Amino acid sequence: VYKRQVLILWLNSSLARAVVEPVCTIGEAANCVGEGNYSIRLSSVREDEIGALSQSFDSMTEQLEKAHNKLEALSRQDGLTGILNRREFDRVFRIEFSRAVRFGHSLSLIMIDLDHFKQVNDKYGHLVGDNVLRILTTLVEKAISDVDQFAR
Repeated sequence: VYKRQVLILWLNSSLARAVVEPVCTIGEAANCVGEGNYSIRLSSVREDEIGALSQSFDSMTEQLEKAHNKLEALSRQDGLTGILNRREFDRVFRIEFSRAVRFGHSLSLIMIDLDHFKQVNDKYGHLVGDNVLRILTTLVEKAISDVDQFAR
């Protein structure tokens, strides 16, 4: 009877190390992904079903991280010009304004208004108007420094 109990304890312990602990690790990693941590990887070297599940998990999280980063960039950029959009401008401006006030530095804001731009769109079409905005963006980006922010 004693040998049987020892065998059962040993099998239970082996099963826990071989299956239960890795599955719990995968579950914890999945919870991290659910909380927004897309950089987590399991990097399992096992060559069984647990290893295959871990590799699939790593592949999935890599794809999720790429998609998340792309969405983050798209949520901050103007789709036409690639420069900061209004929402990101507002966020950056608040930060820069607070920094200028805190350190007693000056802050400059330049606004560009294209006179009669609606007439360009009406007369030549939105594709031409879009091209004008892209060209203007290129010109302004060449004229400003790396620390300056440009937004639409």
